[in-house]
Amino acid sequence: MSKDKSTEVDKKVSDPKAQILLRHLEHNRRALLQLAQSTDILKHTGNIGVAREGFISAFLKNNLPNSVNYYTGEIIDAKDVRSGQIDIILHHSSSVKFNIFDGLNIFPVETVLCAIEVKSNLCKEDMKMILNSCYKVKSLRDYPDETPYIAFAYKGSKIETINTNIKEIFDEKKISGNFSKYLPDIIINLEEGFCLVKCNKNDCNTNSNDNVFKECYREEEGFIKRFNTKHHKQKGNLVLWGLFKYLIEIINKWDKNPEKFNMKIDDYAKKIEELKFLEGYWDEFYYLDGEKDNPIQWPKLFAPETVKEL
Repeated sequence: MSKDKSTEVDKKVSDPKAQILLRHLEHNRRALLQLAQSTDILKHTGNIGVAREGFISAFLKNNLPNSVNYYTGEIIDAKDVRSGQIDIILHHSSSVKFNIFDGLNIFPVETVLCAIEVKSNLCKEDMKMILNSCYKVKSLRDYPDETPYIAFAYKGSKIETINTNIKEIFDEKKISGNFSKYLPDIIINLEEGFCLVKCNKNDCNTNSNDNVFKECYREEEGFIKRFNTKHHKQKGNLVLWGLFKYLIEIINKWDKNPEKFNMKIDDYAKKIEELKFLEGYWDEFYYLDGEKDNPIQWPKLFAPETVKEL
């Protein structure tokens, strides 16, 4: 039997709580990879994607505070600018959402804690889709900050290849200058075992060169800073640590400052009396059969068939 890497981590981390957390996250990393492999029995790529997104949502739901829910859907701002489909949206249970069906919703940008895009294999084409999606999300009205965006891959490109792919995509699209909004806050490769965390956007080099993306991202090391050079290469144990730490910080920020994340309803819907398409629709009353003494006011446009004018 091969030596358990989590045991090697234990030897280097003295804090018992740290040992428990790192071992737990490493066990979950292996479990997620095994679950992803189990979907190979499926033939439809859409079904595979849904299942693998579900595995990530379940992991987060089972390990993060109950105040957060996990949905799929779109993010929207008050100007009706849309994010497009997002695989996993972290949404606080105390916030507004517009339900379409079951777990499919539209979310005001102010109510979104984080957006996550899940990929089975992070290749160059997938990276191009991620950069476009990230830009759409971060271009929604900032309130109070840009919406956090995470790219989560089960496997795929190594760190060096990711840097190369991003640079090539930016060169192809002739994107230069301030490109921070295109870059996810975190890029995770579960199989390769790394978690790249974007530095402060003000620290990102804005000149297009070979080192720019390395300067924009750093590897999340966590407790591994205490390790020697030999153990420094064994980062598989810490890949979920970066994700876990980042999301806990976002949730804590939200819980401590709820007033900063309130949806400004008036920005999304003007006062009814100002909406021309409702003019005249409240002028007449409609009654439910047998309930003439209890009039219900229905706009004609939305009056149900079970309600008839008297």
